[in-house]
Amino acid sequence: MGSRVDRYRLVRRVGTSVFGEEHLATFRAPEGLDAVCRLLLVSPNFSRDHEKTLDRLRPLLALQHPALVRMIDAGWAEGRLY
Repeated sequence: MGSRVDRYRLVRRVGTSVFGEEHLATFRAPEGLDAVCRLLLVSPNFSRDHEKTLDRLRPLLALQHPALVRMIDAGWAEGRLY
């Protein structure tokens, strides 16, 4: 695949859902190492109001629990929320 979304390089799509497309991706971590993550490209139906959507997502960045997938970033690229 090899396309980019902001600072993420998409490796391959791993699934789709009503919320959007999930991809295996890599990014350059602060330590200078390439890190692997899952990146959700949110469907436009769920992200029409950019500021309102980001305001709703910000509290999720602080959540940490073994039963939850940790959210490390959120933003807009090419008109889509990730």
